Amino acid sequence: MQELVSLWHEMMKYHKGMHPDFRISENADVAVTANFTALFDDSHSAFIVAEEDQKIVGMLIAQVRQGLPYTATEISGYIRDVTVTKAFRGKGIGGELVDAGVKYLKSQNVEYIDLITGSTNKLSNDFWEKMGFKETLKVRTLLFDSEL
Repeated sequence: MQELVSLWHEMMKYHKGMHPDFRISENADVAVTANFTALFDDSHSAFIVAEEDQKIVGMLIAQVRQGLPYTATEISGYIRDVTVTKAFRGKGIGGELVDAGVKYLKSQNVEYIDLITGSTNKLSNDFWEKMGFKETLKVRTLLFDSEL
């Protein structure tokens, strides 16, 4: 579990400053560990990892979500916490993780797959475009503290 938490911290450090949601709380390790443990036990989630020399070098979380009762969508997929450690980026590992996540979600009969990227993260947005994901919605944030 510690390898996964370390990967999560590396991802957060990379994103820090790109978006106000990427702030780490004092109890982040405890909260992330609890969240990851819950996901391991959730039959509607898949925790996909990439390993090299018996070390985890990448991860992706794929989740099945129930549609809202007032929409025609019954179930959709969601991809989150995708990261590859810096030393292994550019080797196709991210694409392999996404392929595995999409395969899992398709096997769960989702109607589509969503994910969120930071609007200023060109590298990430280019990657997702290359993987076939298209921008369909925009998330707007109203900030109350200019120091965020």
